[in-house]
Amino acid sequence: MIEKTHPTCDHPILTKCCEQPDRNKCNKSCPLKLPCGHPCKNRCNKPCTKKCKAIVDYTKPTACGHKFKVNCYLLEKDLPSHSYELLKFCMEPCNTELPCKHVCLGTCGKCAQGRIHQACQERCETRLICGHECRLLCHETCQPCSQLCSYKCRHNMCKRQCGEPCIKCIRTCLRKCEHTECTARCWEICTVPPCSEPCQKELDCGHPCMGFCGDPCPLLCSICNMQEVLKIFPSFEGKRNVRFVLLRECNHIVESQEMEEWLKQVKEIKYKSCPKCDVPLMSTHRYSDYIKRNLTDVKEIKKQFFGHNKENEARQRELFNRLYNTRSNATTLLTYASNMDNVFGFLRKDLQSTRRERGWQQALNNCAGQMHAAKINILEIMVDMFARAKLKHPRTIKEAVKHIDLLCYLLMLKQGQGISNREMVDFKNELKRLQRIIQFYQIEDFLEYHSRYSELPRIQEIREVLPNLLFGPGNYTDKLDNTLKEKLTKLTGDVPAMEIMDTKEVEIIQIIGMGKTHWYKCLKQHYYGTNNLVQAIQCSKCSPPRTNSTFRIRPNEISSINGINQPVPTNSYVSYLRYINNLKVPISAKFRVRRQ
Repeated sequence: MIEKTHPTCDHPILTKCCEQPDRNKCNKSCPLKLPCGHPCKNRCNKPCTKKCKAIVDYTKPTACGHKFKVNCYLLEKDLPSHSYELLKFCMEPCNTELPCKHVCLGTCGKCAQGRIHQACQERCETRLICGHECRLLCHETCQPCSQLCSYKCRHNMCKRQCGEPCIKCIRTCLRKCEHTECTARCWEICTVPPCSEPCQKELDCGHPCMGFCGDPCPLLCSICNMQEVLKIFPSFEGKRNVRFVLLRECNHIVESQEMEEWLKQVKEIKYKSCPKCDVPLMSTHRYSDYIKRNLTDVKEIKKQFFGHNKENEARQRELFNRLYNTRSNATTLLTYASNMDNVFGFLRKDLQSTRRERGWQQALNNCAGQMHAAKINILEIMVDMFARAKLKHPRTIKEAVKHIDLLCYLLMLKQGQGISNREMVDFKNELKRLQRIIQFYQIEDFLEYHSRYSELPRIQEIREVLPNLLFGPGNYTDKLDNTLKEKLTKLTGDVPAMEIMDTKEVEIIQIIGMGKTHWYKCLKQHYYGTNNLVQAIQCSKCSPPRTNSTFRIRPNEISSINGINQPVPTNSYVSYLRYINNLKVPISAKFRVRRQ
């Protein structure tokens, strides 16, 4: 064996004396240059790369209007200016103000030109139901509080985490004076109200105390500190029966009647707080009954957040079945959408890892189950939309699937992460855009087999304008939807058996956490949560709103070549609260309409 130099690469190759050097045996870097002028990155024994990955400036106009660098091979492809294969390279800072009031730290490319923004990486700092601030990142769903509990009775202090149920103090209640005595245990609601008799003690100045019997004395004197008293209670002069209470948590002094009214008027379930500084009341014993009732309510809400083992196990099985069935129905789609199979894979992996590593209850509490269900719900809707479109021509199928593949790519970025309500709204808007895209390619599919229509000047003109509107940057708005409907209607004016209808509202699960939600209890002791204060007066278990035009819209049908039914009125409030309160009503992703 001797070394011989191959004439193509000039590398020495060990070979037999009687044989010519074989380049397939050369394992060194290829010295050749590609047609674009950049060096080949493969080994000598491999064919030269067909896609040059060198970074070069992209000089053609783009839909986002920014300048950026791309892989060299993209210059040779005739990509439209709105192609995400191109626009994902844009590194221009997004800087959009998100609904949480934080500035988006993503880039134009990573945020898909403003369609679906990256998860907010700022601190949440939302006030939890316990009064503490959430310490998670803003995009994460608020979890039960992990700080030390601040509740304390006259005997001891709770040493558990705030998100866990407090230890019940079984000692005798210390609400006792010469006028009244409680016979309940410390953790139970008192059998007698707090004493309303005036305190008989004297202050250091020698004047009578302004507080109640059995309470800590407020450090204000109605004679020595009149000006300060008037600031607290302006109409104090001339009233002898006015009593004041010292709040242990913040040392603010409040007038007793006003404080009682303040405590009673707050119907939302949260720890009662000081009306001046909003500090939660946890140790002012005069209001211990309010505190104990709130602790009980918060405990029940936490149970609702975590769920029960059997329900969690059933939900886990249901999600696996939904994921399996959706993939089985996506056989044709998986041929074209390269990212979709990866999404199915990571969702299955996420479900399996949470079950194996963290246990049923923590992995699939109600909130976690909703987040998994929301991602699967998006896949179900896309698969069903594509199946109902019944596209036939390979070109139209390939083009229609590009937007589905983009949404799958954006879902892949959520691997191992939660998904916020703001992101769900973005995906919901993009699914509405997908309906119009499929309508457009249904028309294109028809024209592929009826070329005589495609030669009409009006059709050619509109076909050139529509892609830029459909795939343009920015959020999908109602205004844009109306514009697209008008253009699509004009496009079908000369085409028989074609009808463009309004897009249907797509129902997506709303994620309920422990922070950004308002919790209430109805007269029948049902707990329900909402992110909308306007809806706070309704409990779906007791009195769901019903009107003659109320329908439950499960992800709706898109228009087809042969036309569809007329759009129906939609009201997602019923289904939303029913899901939160019952959690036995699955959010199906089948395209059907069912009357409530």
